[in-house]
Amino acid sequence: MRRAIRWTLIVGLMGTVITATLVVGLHEAPPSVAVNEPASPVGLPDLNSGGSLVDLASLRGRGVLVAFWATWCDPCLAEMPLLVELHRRYGGRHFALVSVTDDGTDKVRAYLAKSPLPFPVLHDQDGAVRERYGADALPYAVFIGPDGVVRGKRIGRLRETQALEAIERLIIDARADERRAAGGGQSSPQVNE
Repeated sequence: MRRAIRWTLIVGLMGTVITATLVVGLHEAPPSVAVNEPASPVGLPDLNSGGSLVDLASLRGRGVLVAFWATWCDPCLAEMPLLVELHRRYGGRHFALVSVTDDGTDKVRAYLAKSPLPFPVLHDQDGAVRERYGADALPYAVFIGPDGVVRGKRIGRLRETQALEAIERLIIDARADERRAAGGGQSSPQVNE
């Protein structure tokens, strides 16, 4: 009798494990956007502008740096002065910098009250955009060309020279696209990671 109960429990447990494995497998996250693929659409509220939606598609024609960060991430916070300087120096007609965080709204607003940021701070409430771009570790940067194609990704804190090189290539591409639209020019290669 005990043996029958033990086998029933074992078979039942195995069935539960197999079912759980199948269910998790069916809900597996899609692969993240890869380099040389079109950037995934993003329409998120900007906590710096009262929650107005910002869509990456609206930035087409400019090189874009998307910086994923969190208030609890010390390397992210250490990177902020560089991001502010990059925005100040390059932000405009040919380049845009946006940040994305899935921290709680109150935490982000408290951070912004102490340390205002001059670029959009997009709120990814459910982490779907972070997941779509493969930002499993922070800080995480995605470089998007003016054509809307991902040119490079970087895990970890950006180094200034690395960021400058990537941004300058994106700006060159944006200017070339602008010239091409007006009658001639060509594009530069992908950003090296």
